[in-house]
Amino acid sequence: KERVVALWVFKNDKIAGWSTDTLPAAVGIYFPIRGFGETVGVFAYQPKYPRPLTISEMNFLQTVNQQVGVYVQRALTREKVRSN
Repeated sequence: KERVVALWVFKNDKIAGWSTDTLPAAVGIYFPIRGFGETVGVFAYQPKYPRPLTISEMNFLQTVNQQVGVYVQRALTREKVRSN
């Protein structure tokens, strides 16, 4: 079930899972990791004790996700340059 949610997030480039209105029965919450104009992965967070996220917690997870996206995109770009 969790894998299906992660795949949906990757394909649709939208947040889904626990604590959202999209596929809320999932155990975790899933964020698309965005690179430069494309989804490059999925960031998953599974709480130890599920409860609704506060706005601050959601903002924190989105900030972490954005930083992961920057890192992944840089790594992909570096790899592309090396292989050419």
